[in-house]
Amino acid sequence: MVSYTESFDTSTPMGRAMIGIVGIFAQLERELTGERVSAAMLVRAQSGKRTCSEILGYDLMGKDSFVINQKEAEYVRFCFDKYLERKSLSEVANLCREKGYRGKRGKAPNAWSVSVILTRPQYCGYNSYLGKVYKGNFEPIISIDQYNRVQRLLIRQGKTSGRPRVIPLTTI
Repeated sequence: MVSYTESFDTSTPMGRAMIGIVGIFAQLERELTGERVSAAMLVRAQSGKRTCSEILGYDLMGKDSFVINQKEAEYVRFCFDKYLERKSLSEVANLCREKGYRGKRGKAPNAWSVSVILTRPQYCGYNSYLGKVYKGNFEPIISIDQYNRVQRLLIRQGKTSGRPRVIPLTTI
């Protein structure tokens, strides 16, 4: 490697050592930036500000919160209601497709996307960050009770069928 802005010559031991030192400082800066971002996200979550860039059922309101998107919120409520009634992610996905619901980016629902909707605490007014749940400063789409009933049902259903969960489900 030859640099046009610095006089590092990697054909010599001193040049290789200098490249190594520059690389170490670049790694240090990257790690410090990661720590600062993580700390800032934790503070955002603890203060009730949003911790994700977009989520089905909500539109962004400024840089800190969400406002309910009524059309998408109908889809979210439908998923929660039908899962409690049918107890099957695949059936709920089929019903959603029949009703013509689409995701935030226009994709048709499937069992996985319904599962993602059902496990997001944002829908009952909470943020999640690094596996912990924090009270959000935005209006919920569903009640905490309904969210918790769905989580308990998902846990119970998961014991009888399906793959084991990588991320454990959380009730509020």
